Amino acid sequence: MKFSTLHKLQTLHRLIYIATANILSASKNADGSTDAVAVLAVFDWYAPEIKGLEHYIDLVDDDELHDLFETEYNSFETLKVLTEEESKDRVVISQTVGDLIKSIRKLEELFGE
Repeated sequence: MKFSTLHKLQTLHRLIYIATANILSASKNADGSTDAVAVLAVFDWYAPEIKGLEHYIDLVDDDELHDLFETEYNSFETLKVLTEEESKDRVVISQTVGDLIKSIRKLEELFGE
């Protein structure tokens, strides 16, 4: 894998990491309900840059690393769809957020950040 590809993937990961942190902090109303408008605003802010980098995942030749990036990206996209659909399925949302956070943590460990 080329250094430039790895750099683009690290950028993708950092964008998803920051967007996820913003989503988790912006997503709760005072009554504990989810603020879908705030969450969608975060997705809209980061989506163009993330979409511009996601194709680099296919260039990863290491299976484990590829799977981590793919899980991170797919979980992020699934969370967006669930938010857009105003899903009330807490089990699916919780699992998606859990998968996203696990992949973020594993990639953070790999990159030593």
